[in-house]
Amino acid sequence: GEPLTRHLALQPNTRIEHMLSDENERYYLIGSNQAYGFIIKFEDLLTSFKNGKAVISLKKNHEILKPDGIDNIKTDMVLAVSNMGRILIFPLKQLPYLKKGQGNKIIAIPQKDRDASPPELLKFLKTLPQRSNILIYSGKHKLNLSPGNQKDYRGMRGQRGKKLPKPFTLIDQVDIIMKDEK
Repeated sequence: GEPLTRHLALQPNTRIEHMLSDENERYYLIGSNQAYGFIIKFEDLLTSFKNGKAVISLKKNHEILKPDGIDNIKTDMVLAVSNMGRILIFPLKQLPYLKKGQGNKIIAIPQKDRDASPPELLKFLKTLPQRSNILIYSGKHKLNLSPGNQKDYRGMRGQRGKKLPKPFTLIDQVDIIMKDEK
């Protein structure tokens, strides 16, 4: 029930995008819509300074994506989904662990597609535990990618990714469903 301004000194035109609360040793996948990202520990997000601290480097018109908790840093995969329906799945261990910065290229988006109208951007960045399904929503359509069907979208960090079949060209939502969940 306390106002955030009691603990934070927000500059004019500043907004809070995401808030996290977790154990200090928990790892997170963090990235931007310009397709760069890295792994960070929760404790590296913390500061005792009221003005905060810079963790991710964003250029003009770049936005941070929602940080995603990592369940198993050794076996989890990264799921990168662009707003134009391209998917790339690669091992989490291909991303660096950083305390701050921009990170590494996650998925390749050619400059002509970045300059298009609308521009292609990274829309979803999620961790993908082993044996989990991916549910992709586009308008009224839903696509369920089981672990066996995900093989077509696997590659190396920084590759272009594979386009989803029509009508999944504009992605609205992506959910990760563990096999034992219903």
